[in-house]
Amino acid sequence: MTCRHCGMQLEVKHNDSAAWTEQIEAIEERTEAISERTEQLVNQVANLQLQNAREEIDRQWDRERERYLIRQKNGRQTEPSYGGAIVGTCIMTVMGFVFGAAMHPAFGVVIVVVAVGVGLFGMQRATRFEEARRRYQQRKADLRLDDFRPDAGNAAGTDSFTSDRVDTDFWQ
Repeated sequence: MTCRHCGMQLEVKHNDSAAWTEQIEAIEERTEAISERTEQLVNQVANLQLQNAREEIDRQWDRERERYLIRQKNGRQTEPSYGGAIVGTCIMTVMGFVFGAAMHPAFGVVIVVVAVGVGLFGMQRATRFEEARRRYQQRKADLRLDDFRPDAGNAAGTDSFTSDRVDTDFWQ
């Protein structure tokens, strides 16, 4: 309906006891304002869910990382590395040759064999650590804000931050 006096678009409203008109433009303005506020809230919730997912992945990594750390004699913990494994193997191998020459060759051979075994174990541990770190970084990099929006068609946007992108089976 249009007002003949001002040309404003009107909507007729009524209930059991009264009838009145409202400007359609005012309703559209309020609807637009509500839509904008709703979009802001959706963005805030998506940001919070993304932040929670990142923090959960960080907590998982902290727990997993603890498994790989090497505790030194002074109580300090370090991450395993190829370099450390190789240096340790070289030092023990030299000790094996020295003790083998000074004492008995069989004793030196035993020390060298143990050195190689410990070195291989150290390199394998460093490899597993680096693979775990790569998985952690990939899980974190895979998180996207759009994954947590309801219109993304993703369960993460409608439920919680635990989605297919958050890999909880990181102990492999």
